[in-house]
Parts: sequence; C-alpha cells; structure tokens
Amino acid sequence: MAGGGAEHGDGGERAVLRLPAGGGRHRLYLSYGYDQKGRFSGEGAAARFLEAFRLPSVPGSAAIAAGTIAGPCHSVPNQSTWVDSPVRDGAVLIGDAAGFNDPIVGQGLSISLRDVRIVGELLLGSDDWGPALFAPYAEERAERMRRLRFAARLDAVIHAEFGPEATARKLRFREARAKNPLLGLAAAAVMVGPELVPAEAFTDEAWAELMAV
Repeated sequence: MAGGGAEHGDGGERAVLRLPAGGGRHRLYLSYGYDQKGRFSGEGAAARFLEAFRLPSVPGSAAIAAGTIAGPCHSVPNQSTWVDSPVRDGAVLIGDAAGFNDPIVGQGLSISLRDVRIVGELLLGSDDWGPALFAPYAEERAERMRRLRFAARLDAVIHAEFGPEATARKLRFREARAKNPLLGLAAAAVMVGPELVPAEAFTDEAWAELMAV
C-alpha cells in the first residue's frame, strides 16, 4: 500500500493497524480475541498474519496480504503490570522491570526512556543515592502509569473487543465523540503525554461516563 499515514481498519472479529516505516516497509498490528490466542503461533504464523489483513473494509488490504515478510511475528496479551513502588534500598526499577503498560497503545519505549531520564537526572543531581532521592520518580511514575492504564483500557474496550455488542458500542462511541470531542479525552495521553491531559479525564466518574455511551 502506498501512502504515508497510519491506517486503522475493523474486520469484525479483528482490528488492524498499518504504520508506514519508509522504504516500502510497513509495521502491521492486529488485535483479536483472547479465545484465539494460538491463532498466530507455530509454523506459517507470519503468512497467516499477513493473510488476516485481507479485509473488504480496508482499501488496498489485498496488497498487504500479498506483501513480503520482512520481520518476525509476535503475539502479546493486552495487559498491564505494576509494583507498589519501583524503589527499594539498593535498587531502582525502570522500564518493564518497574511495570509495563498494555502494549495496545505502544508506549513501552517512551515509558522506559522517560524512566531513564528522570532517574539519570536524580543520580547526577545528588551524591546521596538512598531511597529518599527517588521518591519523586516513584510518585511521578505511579501517576503516569495510572493514567496510561486508563487510556489503554479505553483503547482496548473500543478497539479490541469483538462481537455484535462490541461493534454497536464502538459505533455509539464514535457518534458521541463526534458530538463531544472532549469525551474520552484520556486517549490523548498516549500522543501528548499523560501529564498534559487534565486530571479529571482519568477519574472513576469519567470512566463511568464513557461506559454509559
């Protein structure tokens, strides 16, 4: 497929995403139900993965299905993990070791790089490397990850649940979002940074409003 922008499509029991990587290459992502967890395992997994992109609802998808495999094919569950605190006497956890976010919003590397920056600046700014030094990091990371979990959970509900009920909910959400662009503002956290989105977008009340759509 030609073009420079990301494309998202809905195939009923799966959702697909294409991200151009330059030089005629594309990164492909596909969400599907956990009941099909072995769908892209074993011999021929990558070829079956490509074929799954052949969708009437996605223009040009036949070109993707006929593409040449240029990299590995992996499946991961959309789940999040975390620890109560990434700081202990003699140890500071960063990146996935401190807890990772649901990969559906693709923030793994960004989370790790911010962890490195914050911890690195704290280390360079003090000779006392005791647990107290890293309290600001632990506090910032806890809130950052809470907000990203909220955003990822919303993305999963809208784009990674399937069946008639889920499809109807998706359509209702799109219609409601068109009337009120601030609905689901938490989703912007993965694009602009979770700290730049108002705190009220991540409350229980905000979630209840979203699920009532």
